[in-house]
Amino acid sequence: MAHRLGTSASDIVAAVDYLRSGGVVGVPTETVYGLAASAFDIDAISEIYRLKNRPANNPLILHIHHPSQIERLADTIPETLPQIVDQFWPGPLTVVLKARPDVPAIVRGGGDTVGIRIPNHPTFLQLLASINEPLAAPSANRSNHVSPTTAAHVESDFPTESFPILDAGPTTTGLESTVLSLVGPPTVLRLGSTSITALREILPDVTIDLPDQQIESPGTSKRHYAPKTPFHIWSDQKITNEDGVLLFGGPPPEQAAHVWDLGDDPTQAGKKLYATLREMDQTQLRVLYVVLPNEKKLMQDDWLAIMDRLRRATQSK
Repeated sequence: MAHRLGTSASDIVAAVDYLRSGGVVGVPTETVYGLAASAFDIDAISEIYRLKNRPANNPLILHIHHPSQIERLADTIPETLPQIVDQFWPGPLTVVLKARPDVPAIVRGGGDTVGIRIPNHPTFLQLLASINEPLAAPSANRSNHVSPTTAAHVESDFPTESFPILDAGPTTTGLESTVLSLVGPPTVLRLGSTSITALREILPDVTIDLPDQQIESPGTSKRHYAPKTPFHIWSDQKITNEDGVLLFGGPPPEQAAHVWDLGDDPTQAGKKLYATLREMDQTQLRVLYVVLPNEKKLMQDDWLAIMDRLRRATQSK
């Protein structure tokens, strides 16, 4: 099975050696744990797709440790990019740019763009600086399943695979990066840990356009982030002792015996969402339900990323 390393200097060296030999390494980020491989090693990138059972049209985000590496990956640099970099990097914001032709097509999901970010995690930044090359690192879970926020989650998703995981404890934001396209007018393609409000302070005209196809951004398939147990939005269904209920600070449905309450603070709820969905999934209950926050909260920017995850997680296959 996948096995854990620590975060010492020797562990980083071991991970770098494994990556340079063409291997895949589980890595911590501030958002979720990722499966990292060298961006220009097509065999290693193919291994990521195999491990995750990831569709070929689902592009990979490339992670760098310094803005100077952008020109290695992007064909054009928009005028707005330096301000975005100064404000949001390192951090949970991925920027989509026109890709250089030599960025492998498998990384781009067959498209002509590439997503890039500098993560805000000391262990991952140390790894990136040590190897000094871009690393692809999608979430370290089976495709469309709940994202991992601990090394133990990664182990549980890959019980028969053998690769190292740098274990730095739980992630800090708990939700994936926001994906912002700067190809044309600034457009958010995936909601995430960087808020729309924060982006609008720099880009007042930014819009949200969540695609149904993943060729521009990962994490946008109709069904995603889903537990294995049937999961539905609660709308007055009768609750039994075999059902579980997820709340956000509101009252539970009548007869609810298995309740998980993430509270009404969206930042704290986002940090705990995936770990809680995984915990609920392990209870072997019949059905899981989520009681959505009230309409007033649903209109607030801070809840958008959570609502997007829940909407996709509760979609039928």
